[in-house]
Amino acid sequence: MSGSAVRIKEGMRILIEVDAPDTDEATGENHTVSLSSIVEDVIDDRDFVIQMPMYKNYNYPLPRDRPITVFVFTDTRMFSLAIRYMEPLRAAGIEYAKVRRVSELTPSQRRECYRLESTLPINVVRVPRDENADLVITKSQIINLSDGGILFTTDDDFELGDEIILTIDLNEEEENTWGEVIRTESTWGVGIYKHRVTAKFNHKDPRQKERFYRYIVEQQREKLRQQMRDR
Repeated sequence: MSGSAVRIKEGMRILIEVDAPDTDEATGENHTVSLSSIVEDVIDDRDFVIQMPMYKNYNYPLPRDRPITVFVFTDTRMFSLAIRYMEPLRAAGIEYAKVRRVSELTPSQRRECYRLESTLPINVVRVPRDENADLVITKSQIINLSDGGILFTTDDDFELGDEIILTIDLNEEEENTWGEVIRTESTWGVGIYKHRVTAKFNHKDPRQKERFYRYIVEQQREKLRQQMRDR
């Protein structure tokens, strides 16, 4: 499905991704804030009105000085477009935002790095460098997940370059995928696990990467629905 087949329309639920002005204290990396909203009115081909997104029970201050990324979900794909926040509106005691699209609606170009926060447990096996050594399963917990990599916490002291096998439960189906450790750090005194590990996936089957992507899209859709129910 191309972006030209998808239209912004009244009642559409959207996910807004705003670059945070600071960095994630845990990872030292730039991070984003995901906000849910709904399209209230379509003015013309460029401008439409959305409900002012809320964050921790407050209206989130949308930036005016830079484009904002909006995600639209279909059954199996995620599309994105860039908008600019034009002005606040208010009607019947409800806050709205008039926004203007500044790009076409296209299949998301950020799928390689789009991350899903999670607390699911996983099993991780370090592939021994000594082929005669036994395989040891380490119980760990996901922090976030993309179709290209994973951040998880664990008690095992992994090293850079370690080859690992991860068993992840996606929609009640186990996926076993290979990965390589690219970053480690101690979390001693923070949480129940001793280490935080970043690994990139080395999918042996391209279809597995697509399954991971679809799972992330489905979970984001459910998160959006839940946020809208909680508004």
